[in-house]
Amino acid sequence: MAASRKAAAFCRAAASSAIVAAAPVAATAQWVEAPGAGWSALAVYHQDTQKRFGADGEVREFFAEGRAVTTSSFLTVALGLAPGVDGWGQVSFHRLRYDDVAGERSSTGV
Repeated sequence: MAASRKAAAFCRAAASSAIVAAAPVAATAQWVEAPGAGWSALAVYHQDTQKRFGADGEVREFFAEGRAVTTSSFLTVALGLAPGVDGWGQVSFHRLRYDDVAGERSSTGV
């Protein structure tokens, strides 16, 4: 069983390598920003749920009337530093909260 998983992983890696190697040479630097040019993007995600997936894949209610609330934001910045070289940075912020009959537990941070 382990040997077949290793063989499958090897095949996936070989196929991925072949696809990358077959890419046109002109496309190798298509996403590099020009020096001084750049961009930024802000993404925010929110989920509020009282359900979970069980080990068998069935949707179930959280134990003890639980409720999970997750809010995350990501600020991504890219800036061209020199010809053919750019830098990327990302800052994330998360707020996680879980409520049930025992009370509220939360965590906030980067």
